[in-house]
Amino acid sequence: MKLYFLTILFALAIGASGQNLVPNPSFEDTLKPLCSYHVSPNDLSKAVKEWFVPTLGTSDLYSSHLPITCVLNPTSVNLWTSGWQVPKTGAHCAGFITYVQPDSGNGRPGEYREYLGVKLSSKLKTGKLYEAEMFVSLADSIEFATNSLGMCFSDTSLLDTTHRTLIDLEPQVVEESIIDNITAWTRISGRFIAKSNYEYLTIGNFSRDSLTVS
Repeated sequence: MKLYFLTILFALAIGASGQNLVPNPSFEDTLKPLCSYHVSPNDLSKAVKEWFVPTLGTSDLYSSHLPITCVLNPTSVNLWTSGWQVPKTGAHCAGFITYVQPDSGNGRPGEYREYLGVKLSSKLKTGKLYEAEMFVSLADSIEFATNSLGMCFSDTSLLDTTHRTLIDLEPQVVEESIIDNITAWTRISGRFIAKSNYEYLTIGNFSRDSLTVS
């Protein structure tokens, strides 16, 4: 199982004002962070404003404001924590799974994925050039790391809570290198021309298991 912490998300118009089109970009505007791992997609929306889980995956919000014994404190001392990582800025970051080894006996289906979704503050303009950027860090206690971390912009929210598996779309920005740094934040970025008036951003691994390198 591969779990990544995530923080600082941007969608910037090139040559424009540099306005960040991603609301609550580093998860600082929270509602009620949970102490334990999320067990349903709705848990994320209850913990942090603007963000949601588009599938039946259970992406998590990590908060430094929680007691140090909570597994969802990013510097937790809990035995079941996924790792130790100080948020790049502020007190919060998110965590999600990009790949589960087939037949690993963990009860998750093949090509299990977790995603994060958000509605942009304004629609992208067709034909305009944009830059997307995020920072990720591999959780310490995870045995493997993967490539294929991507940012997919779409007209709709990709919301489909009938499955926990791969969203089979091609993201506009994708990292081909394996992200295996557990001590620092790794920047993922890319430029693309909007082919539509995209209004939503979804983050995760959009590649099939056969194309995911670990």
